[in-house]
Amino acid sequence: MNALCWLGLSAVTWYLAGLYQMEILGIIVLIQIFLFVSMFVISLYLRDKISGTIFVKNGFEERGQEAEAVLRLSNRGRIPMIGLCASIRWHNSLFQTKGRIKVKENCMPGDQTEEAFCLPTENCGNIRIWAAWMKVRDPMGLFAWKRRLDCQTCLTILPNTDHIGLDGQNLGSLSGGQSGYRSIGLDGTEMDQVRGYRPGDSPRQIHWKLSARYGELMVKQYHREKGGTAVLLAAGDGWGEKNAKEINDFLDTVSAVIRGFLLESWQIRLMWKSSENGELMEYSLLESEEYQEAMAALMKEIGLRKIEKGQERTVASEEEMQVKATLPGNAVLLKLDWDGTLYADGTPVLEAGAE
Repeated sequence: MNALCWLGLSAVTWYLAGLYQMEILGIIVLIQIFLFVSMFVISLYLRDKISGTIFVKNGFEERGQEAEAVLRLSNRGRIPMIGLCASIRWHNSLFQTKGRIKVKENCMPGDQTEEAFCLPTENCGNIRIWAAWMKVRDPMGLFAWKRRLDCQTCLTILPNTDHIGLDGQNLGSLSGGQSGYRSIGLDGTEMDQVRGYRPGDSPRQIHWKLSARYGELMVKQYHREKGGTAVLLAAGDGWGEKNAKEINDFLDTVSAVIRGFLLESWQIRLMWKSSENGELMEYSLLESEEYQEAMAALMKEIGLRKIEKGQERTVASEEEMQVKATLPGNAVLLKLDWDGTLYADGTPVLEAGAE
């Protein structure tokens, strides 16, 4: 449109030059034509001299936290690039949501420029970010050419566990006094401490004599041996029918359980049944990097289940039986249902909304 307006202005100037026989108007017409051709050639030149990359400063962010990606543009030419416009697109494979972000920037000859832009983090998932196209203009803005940029990056939005009341102090109740824990002085003569009852504490830990004396439930505090082993089985049914809030809450609880056990020096394995081959997927979690990799894989699996939600799934009891067959003798089997209830060896130890 700018080029057409310029041509129209040149035509008017040429008409006036002929009408009034003014030499100065004729010179202006020649200048206008020269600039028009020059800007056309320059715009083609700049189109081939632009390159770009996209990267994220941190490949993993928690849900609700600020996440930024950066578009870096390089001008390999000798002419300034004014008014560069890039179209950035993103896609969350877990919820099949997508969006578009426009970035405008200038870039001097032989230089680089960076433009940061924010990404949505209200939902968990693996987000792919790529530059759809770049629009390059000549210095006068007469011509604009679109060019595809072959650059992309990925960002994983991990669950947020701040609102879940699961920490190292109440992990002892998850085993119900079983593997990984031992009672010191089971006859009551030697004990770490006695405290008030908390939701999620095992009934086996209640000190009935002291409870009767004080008129409230008192719980025996056990000393935990380091190095316990637990297997967390993620519920396999209904992933395709759940909404965004339910999926986010489910992932938050999975993350809270894993992080809590890791902080307490437990060895924990995360397992679920694959929708691709029907085999049990297993991730041994010892460090934060392994946790990030496992959560990214679990979110990818849930995304596939949402796409294939019409297919029948193996019932959860069968999955649990398969996991039990692979358990070490001293391991605790944890099972997390979609309603947020966590079971330890079949006993509910953490319910939805409990802190």
